Amino acid sequence: MTTPIAIVDIETTGPNLDQGDRIIQIAALIIEEGQVTKEYDMLINPNMPIPSHISKLTGISNEQVQKAPHLSQVIDLWHYRLKDFIFVAHNINFDLRFLKQCFHHFGLDFNPPAIDTVKLAKIFMPQAIGFNLTDLSQEMNLFFDQAHQALADAKITAYLLDWIAQLIIQAEAKSLDCLRPYLEHLPNDEVMILDQTKQFLIFNKEKLGLSLATSLQANEEVGQNLSRVMMSFGEYAQACFQNDPHLIMENKHLPIPDEAIVASVKAGLNQRKQIILLVENLEQADYFYHALKTINEGDFGAIYKNQENFLYAVNLYRLVNRQDLERLNQQELIVMAALIYWLSNQESGDLSDLHSEIASSPVVRQIREESSYQENKSLAMNMIKTVSRYPLIIMRYYDWMKLVTQSIYQDLGLDKCQLYISNIESWIQVARHQEQASIPLSSYFTQIVNLSDRIKSLNQVGHAEQILLLGLKKTVFQLIDLLEPYILKEADQDSLGSLPRTYYFANQDKIAKNIQILLQQLYLQSQQAKKQLVPSLTGLAPKLAFDLSNLLERYSQTVQLYIQKTGGKEFLVLQGDIIQSQAYHLVLRKRSLQILDFSNYLSNQACLAFSKGNYRYHQKVGNDSWLNQANFVYENYELKLPIQNTIQVPVLYTDELEKQRPRDKYVQNFVNFLLDSQTSLANKMIVIASSQEQIQATYPQVLNQDLISHNYVVLAQGYKGSLRKVCRHFKQAQKAILLITWRDFMANDWQEISPSVQVHLLKLPFLSLESAGMRAIQDYYGQETDIFKDQLLPQMIQTLKEILVAVANNLHDNEMFIYDDRLFTQAYSSIIHESLGPEFSFEYFDSFA
Repeated sequence: MTTPIAIVDIETTGPNLDQGDRIIQIAALIIEEGQVTKEYDMLINPNMPIPSHISKLTGISNEQVQKAPHLSQVIDLWHYRLKDFIFVAHNINFDLRFLKQCFHHFGLDFNPPAIDTVKLAKIFMPQAIGFNLTDLSQEMNLFFDQAHQALADAKITAYLLDWIAQLIIQAEAKSLDCLRPYLEHLPNDEVMILDQTKQFLIFNKEKLGLSLATSLQANEEVGQNLSRVMMSFGEYAQACFQNDPHLIMENKHLPIPDEAIVASVKAGLNQRKQIILLVENLEQADYFYHALKTINEGDFGAIYKNQENFLYAVNLYRLVNRQDLERLNQQELIVMAALIYWLSNQESGDLSDLHSEIASSPVVRQIREESSYQENKSLAMNMIKTVSRYPLIIMRYYDWMKLVTQSIYQDLGLDKCQLYISNIESWIQVARHQEQASIPLSSYFTQIVNLSDRIKSLNQVGHAEQILLLGLKKTVFQLIDLLEPYILKEADQDSLGSLPRTYYFANQDKIAKNIQILLQQLYLQSQQAKKQLVPSLTGLAPKLAFDLSNLLERYSQTVQLYIQKTGGKEFLVLQGDIIQSQAYHLVLRKRSLQILDFSNYLSNQACLAFSKGNYRYHQKVGNDSWLNQANFVYENYELKLPIQNTIQVPVLYTDELEKQRPRDKYVQNFVNFLLDSQTSLANKMIVIASSQEQIQATYPQVLNQDLISHNYVVLAQGYKGSLRKVCRHFKQAQKAILLITWRDFMANDWQEISPSVQVHLLKLPFLSLESAGMRAIQDYYGQETDIFKDQLLPQMIQTLKEILVAVANNLHDNEMFIYDDRLFTQAYSSIIHESLGPEFSFEYFDSFA
């Protein structure tokens, strides 16, 4: 006879009993011998008003609990129902703690064996998008729209418990033995599921009344039309590529969408060509892989990721063998157990598959440090050998640029593959980024201070050597002290949390010259320290001498590269984080406006690249000279999309009202739109912002409107979890508003969203003429060049085109609204209208009068 299980969930007025919060609902499922035998569900009168946000969360109103029993009337009943059972809950620290305190208040002891399904989910489902019940229900392909209703939560928790038990039954005994000690050290009784796994299976799950989730279908007719248009483009591109082995496909009118690139790759694979598709990031790599997977059979391709994206079992078990479990905290125990289970059937694992809570843990960083340079190199070679066997290899620009200079690239015949570059402009920007000189000032200062303290503790280092160390620290500190105020200028006092900040300097600025002087001084001091200090330490502390030598050598080379990178074609970029009015992680970079030598990045292999259509703009910053030298040919293709889109803009933005137009009120105009009772709002709204800072400015204003927040789930990138998590929640919610940056919108696939979506474009990502980056460009071209007309305006139009085409291709039945008044100034609105062409027209609406 096994001990029965009670799966319990409670809802309360708040998290703290000692601060007056009370239970408003208790539910429990009883599992005996693998069968759901009883279910209990009871509302409780808290004898206090239920806060409005709790009512919204749980659906429980003051009226519903008015005639419900008080806890004092039913506490003995609930104690009897639960006292002889294994207590299971999702986030047991809340449910069990609250109930224990309630029972204790009435003189009742309550100390059952307890299991937390949150901990178990993190260990046995580490690849889940999240660990709340809504996220986990999606992992189990269940439909669940009753979160924070006690009985519904208990049912999902029961299904989850059975799911985890089945995973354990299927797992290798060796891995379970290895992770057992970690579960034994957890504060509750989670190890019981390893000892008595079959006890936690449920054989009559149909009694839970749960249903499988269904996916939404995209607009089929438009999708078919798009496919025909895109496949026609792909065949044409392939025909041109046969004649011109260095070809750039471009549609100067509208950007070439990703679907057209998919069609072009498909056409190349049909001709039995081996292809390397280069993309900007791993999100794009996933998009192209899955898009091509739907139209190819078998093992058609693979994504190449460098060794930094992987965790290796051999390194994990090195740490396991020498770890003192008594010194680990609860989170470290969970992460280690999760990694052991995750890597149990593989030699290495892709960290991007893991939930960020696991993948970004300090434990993972510690494991990665276990590997030697030779091991990493060997593993990297194995990875490229593995993917080289596929007809299609997808990789990031950055990884390819690192790989193409290595001998293995030729040894494996990869130089014979056809190169497809998804965005030639982005590819060139990455090459430019590779050419920049970067100095991580904060990191250097921290390492110098740490080594200085270690050296000082020896008490055997001479006075002259200590003066050398002091000089190094002083110079780096002077650099930080000089630059920190510029980053702090970028701080938004109303912003929440920490965000990266960027400041630009023109190379002719006075501060740039001061930076150069200090860096020259730092270089000389580093060289002197290496000559005098390292030899004197070698006999005293060889490991310390080795660490100091490596640090000085690495930063000497970096500083030297920065100093030597001159010629008037560069500008300076300062980046850092602001946390509580202090600057951290300062990095100084020198970037080139123009790169003349691309031979390091492009071999003689055949290359088909795709331009987003801003050829005229990039021609002015040096790309054209390289393209001509590489014998590239531009082929313009008039890609006609079978879609007509109307962009709605506030009537305030008409030319006639330009002088009365409120400036920079895009957030308020958007909020007014939402509040306007005459406005017809869609169930799904995507709000596209230019930056994370803009999301910070918008999110609180939207959330603080009760009329909006009571009717919509408001999701914001950076506020409600990872990007992947908020996008997934948005796709599956019935009514939701999603705030997302334009780059991340364009990197995601939106095909599964319900057909009717409103898209709101706030302030678009346009540079200001006053920015130091633009001043650097003005210095380069001279005052006779109209930077706005020749650079900024084409860039504004191009960026808008890319966003609009991405919206049109991803969300076929949509309404678009735009609030950036800069697009509709009297001087330039006609140019913008003309540039967007017949596919996009403007319609004015008046909701602000």
